[in-house]
Amino acid sequence: MKKFILVLMLAVFAMPALKSDALTFTEKEHGFISVTVSSTNEVEPDTAEVAFSVETSAPTAQAAMKTNNEKTDKLLSALKPLLALDKQDTVSTTSISVKPVYSYDKKGKKHFQNYTMQNTINVKTKDIKNVSKIIDTAVANNATNVSDIRFYVENENLYSAALIKEATQKAESNAEMTAKSIDKKLCGVKRIFVNCVQNRGPAPAAYGAAFAKSTPVEAQKVKMEVYVNADFYVK
Repeated sequence: MKKFILVLMLAVFAMPALKSDALTFTEKEHGFISVTVSSTNEVEPDTAEVAFSVETSAPTAQAAMKTNNEKTDKLLSALKPLLALDKQDTVSTTSISVKPVYSYDKKGKKHFQNYTMQNTINVKTKDIKNVSKIIDTAVANNATNVSDIRFYVENENLYSAALIKEATQKAESNAEMTAKSIDKKLCGVKRIFVNCVQNRGPAPAAYGAAFAKSTPVEAQKVKMEVYVNADFYVK
């Protein structure tokens, strides 16, 4: 019983001590400087992508699909030997559409014409120099449209890390100079936002199937850009 009273008394005596130590410390809010900078590097692309479409028309949807499937199979059979599909090259269907086509007479009356089917496939290759041959082969094997060509760097991290380091150092340097101009010093980082952008192109205009000569394709360098927006505390 005495032991219990002793513990209780200690607890009672400890309570005022806890209350007196319960102080609240509020850090003084600092002002901050916001800077935005960028770093850029132009590099050789290591990947190319080309989109091809096969378009067919027929009186019925089934007939349009049958003809389109046959022509698309021929196109794929011609393209696959040009690609390293066992490595990193790929060929895939990106869209298929079947729709009725109508015309309108002078009175505005709608008349059914046919059904049109379009099958679009995308080819990705690491062999940049082979793009021209891929396009020529596609056009010679039922591709009715070459709608998109893109050159880019597949692994952006190979270059973005160095650009981020350069841009963040530049941001800090600019902030230090700004702070010095108003007799302040940097005392911490409030926020940093980093955005990496890759200019995948430019893409040539869409090509039809009327090519008579080999398609000239020139891959341009890819511009890698890193934008850094940073806020630094000052005192």
